[in-house]
Amino acid sequence: IMGHVCAFHGNVELTERGNFHGHFIIWLLGGINPSEVHSKMASDPLFQKNFFQFFESIIHHHLPEMDLAPDPESEPRTQRPPKPFTDEVGGIKDEDWKEIFNSEIKLCGEALQRHTCRKVCHKYGHIDDCRFQFPHDIIKQSYFDPETNSIFLLCLDGTVNNFNPYILVFCRHNHDIKCILSGKAAKAAMFYITGYITKMDLTTYEMISLLSRAVASFHENCSADSPEGKARSLLHKRLSQLACQQQIHQQQAVRYVRGLGDSISSHKTVPMMSSLPPTKGA
Repeated sequence: IMGHVCAFHGNVELTERGNFHGHFIIWLLGGINPSEVHSKMASDPLFQKNFFQFFESIIHHHLPEMDLAPDPESEPRTQRPPKPFTDEVGGIKDEDWKEIFNSEIKLCGEALQRHTCRKVCHKYGHIDDCRFQFPHDIIKQSYFDPETNSIFLLCLDGTVNNFNPYILVFCRHNHDIKCILSGKAAKAAMFYITGYITKMDLTTYEMISLLSRAVASFHENCSADSPEGKARSLLHKRLSQLACQQQIHQQQAVRYVRGLGDSISSHKTVPMMSSLPPTKGA
């Protein structure tokens, strides 16, 4: 779909509803580093043309313009994708398949990729704007800015999340796909993925509420006399309250029991222990 893959790494988590949610980074075979991309974009018009054609074919930021009203009660995730055209007698013809495929992109895209702001979009101080940065800026034509070495890909609909048409139609699930074109973007992606998969299930106010309940319970029922005993009792109560509120889904527990962990990689990976002191020669 996106070319020949030479490596990948993904982390898996479960949502509150118990659905799997993944973050994957894919390295394409023959890919060049961002500085080489910027150099070629500035000096080679043919490279720039082919670059934009390739990424506009695999990453869409708009839906087909069709007079097709989606059914608000339709749930594409519970429906099977259409069968592609074949050379068999009586099968779907190529020209008919293109229309069917575009219709599926439209229906799935409206149901799964169209962003509508809700209460969750305005958390953490984002009262007047969407914290997911919707709507995106409209870009009528992909272009390269040589002054900032920035690459801007086509975006015709600011409320549609980036998607791949084949993944959308045949996997039938919402997704967000981006091209990492700079070291800064790569670092931002790493921090985002790391922060997302390691975030606590409980928010700060929930943890404070649990602690206050534990303290109130401690004063009523504690029978220990020494300060150490009181501190130990308070800590145990706090941890017990916290553990009671933690959600571990059945699918997640099974993965841990089977030793599958949270990550999927094409290569062996090494954890980065950032809290450890550097070793000699590092």
